[in-house]
Amino acid sequence: MFKKSEQNNKIKPTVPTFRQLWRSLATILPYQVASAVLLLLGSQGLQLVIAGVMRITGRRALSWSDVSFIFFNPWGWLILALGAALLAWYVAFDLNVKILYSGQLLRGQRQSMWATFVQAAMSLKKLGNWRGLLLIVYIGLLAPLVGAHLTISLTEQFRLPNFIQLVIDSTPWLWAVYFVVMMGLFIVGSLYVFCLHGMLLDGETLAESCRWSRQTMAKHWRSIFWQQIKYNTKIILTVVLALITMIAVPVVVLSVWRPEQTDWWEVFWSLAGAIIGPILTSIGSCWLVLNLTHVYQTYRDGQERSFVVDKHRHLRWWLLGLVVGLGLLMPLSWLIVSNIDQIFEEMDDVLVVAHRAAGNEGVENSLSGLQYSIDQGTYGVEFDIQRTSDGHYVVNHDNTFARMTGVDKSSTQMTLAEVQTLCLQDARSKPDVCEPPATLEQFLDTARGKITLFIELKGETADEQMVDDVVAMVKERGMEREVYLTSIERPAIEYADRVYPEMQTVYVSFVGYGEISSLPGDVIALEESAMTSSALADIHSRGKQAIVWTPDKRDSLDHFLRTQVDILYTDEVTLAKTIVDEINHQSPLERIVDLLNE
Repeated sequence: MFKKSEQNNKIKPTVPTFRQLWRSLATILPYQVASAVLLLLGSQGLQLVIAGVMRITGRRALSWSDVSFIFFNPWGWLILALGAALLAWYVAFDLNVKILYSGQLLRGQRQSMWATFVQAAMSLKKLGNWRGLLLIVYIGLLAPLVGAHLTISLTEQFRLPNFIQLVIDSTPWLWAVYFVVMMGLFIVGSLYVFCLHGMLLDGETLAESCRWSRQTMAKHWRSIFWQQIKYNTKIILTVVLALITMIAVPVVVLSVWRPEQTDWWEVFWSLAGAIIGPILTSIGSCWLVLNLTHVYQTYRDGQERSFVVDKHRHLRWWLLGLVVGLGLLMPLSWLIVSNIDQIFEEMDDVLVVAHRAAGNEGVENSLSGLQYSIDQGTYGVEFDIQRTSDGHYVVNHDNTFARMTGVDKSSTQMTLAEVQTLCLQDARSKPDVCEPPATLEQFLDTARGKITLFIELKGETADEQMVDDVVAMVKERGMEREVYLTSIERPAIEYADRVYPEMQTVYVSFVGYGEISSLPGDVIALEESAMTSSALADIHSRGKQAIVWTPDKRDSLDHFLRTQVDILYTDEVTLAKTIVDEINHQSPLERIVDLLNE
């Protein structure tokens, strides 16, 4: 069966030329449009089924608090199975279809589009085993983590939450483990990169196809690696040259020849980029699969195979459509620039909150950090509280005090007097000054009338008693409108909403699925990767506010500070304020161009 895999070591697949890739577009584009329609219809149907199952269980949205339900309840297993079916649907029509029509192009075969789609759907039968499940999980969830491009569009932006990545990056041994795991996943993905090809194009079982892929990659990985490097370099250089030609050169020429016309030209190319960008991304993924299929076919045949794609007469019509579309954008760009003041809505500033009292500019969760944020005029601070063994509340984030004080005990294992003998230590601490962990009362008294507090009810003590005690302290000081009660523990927020409707509450989660706005709380706080435009719109649809946490990098801060997010937690408060100032000093035209270019 594997006679064809005994290739000569000198076989080296050629790198396709631009002309060959160009000719392939006429077949790629209609398949992509049809695949997108099927993906949309199928995924929407499956998501409606998942939503129906969730409603049966009394849930309209899933968050971090539902983890136990998902893994330890039959209804949760059903939702997981439907989620796997959704991933499989994307594998069939977002990846398998690309492989099938790439094989047809390279082999000179002619098959109807409908027959190709049916074949892609039927191929899922071969994935109905443990190997297939592992492959689907890898393609859908693990491949994006290692930066692999052979993945599906549903999860191509999937990554570790930013706060987890920051912990990994700042802890040497965790980073080493993370690096080893990612390298392992990358190697596994590389060895089995042709698993679907053999199954789809040569009728093998998944086990046979994966065995051939592993043997071939182990034997020829150097040649395949360098072929991919050359190919990707060619594509990247082409895109860069095209961008320079289409955008930079015309703008420079216009700025010299007709400076007064530069505005509408910038808007035009921004609009064009917003439309063409996703199209190019889609075509790029198709070209990647086409090239990998060419590599597969070369080694499967056991001889160097030419990359042959017949000239297609319909390509001119696609090009004509693109030109007409770009032509229609020109008058639209002129109208936007001409009526900029009428159509532009001034954006409200996003409120910046210092994460853990002062972000990276003060000692974490400390009284001095709180005072620093007050002195800097920051809108608010977020901090974490836990209960001691004798019923007091101290400010601390972790399960124990080990990281910040060197004492590996939790708050519930210590009295308040014992906690106050500890010394907070980090890079900003003064060696001759011992600053003990603060109490909630100290934070409230220091902040009263000066700054808004986002008090996170943390850990195993985040229960109804904590809610009662904190609310009593807040009301005693008349600070109800200066305080938000926040927690990742859903029952605590639900209790606060029910018993203390006058208090402002925030439900915190780093994942969310379904109707996010149905989650408890007056405010929904999502980790930055979960705060999508659809999630934001859903939250606002019910009159709730949205918090995003915790963007720290400039590009992420710039993105969220330009959206309709209401509040932003960050460790880089000064940088966030700088970006807000830059945005406020931009002209309406500059804001529109920046938004379109995101």
